[in-house]
Amino acid sequence: MLGHALPRAIVACGCIVLGITMCFAMPRPSAQSAGTGDGTRAIKVDTKDADYYVNRGNAFADNKDYDRAIVDYNKAVELDPQNAYAYNSRADTLREAGKPAQGLSDAERALQLDSNNAEFWDTRAQIFAALGRRQEAIADYRRALALDPHMTGSLERLKRLGASP
Repeated sequence: MLGHALPRAIVACGCIVLGITMCFAMPRPSAQSAGTGDGTRAIKVDTKDADYYVNRGNAFADNKDYDRAIVDYNKAVELDPQNAYAYNSRADTLREAGKPAQGLSDAERALQLDSNNAEFWDTRAQIFAALGRRQEAIADYRRALALDPHMTGSLERLKRLGASP
């Protein structure tokens, strides 16, 4: 997501770029940013850009404000039905909110849109694990690691399932 949303994340962070100013953005803004710096100002600038809603939804999710995060992801999907990050983020947030079954179709949609994203495979693996679908979770964690061997979270979760990479 970082490469996809970096220009927009700069605006969502509330940074004004003058001359040579650097602003670093994380794929999921910190929970502390879910207050006044949650991307609302950026949305007021361009309310038609789905990435702004994904970024703000991520901030809400990090702050465990799942209902507001889901509202933003819904808006992102409405604005851009091809935004794989919106689907993946909504799937992961539903899982975190204790509703993994509701997130499964979003995780699958994200993978349909971008099957080369290790993060998306990891999200679906976590959903499968939460649903007790161990073998499918193991397969997806392995796929995530095949795409990105540095996915330490996938590796740790795979080991917790008693499987090797």
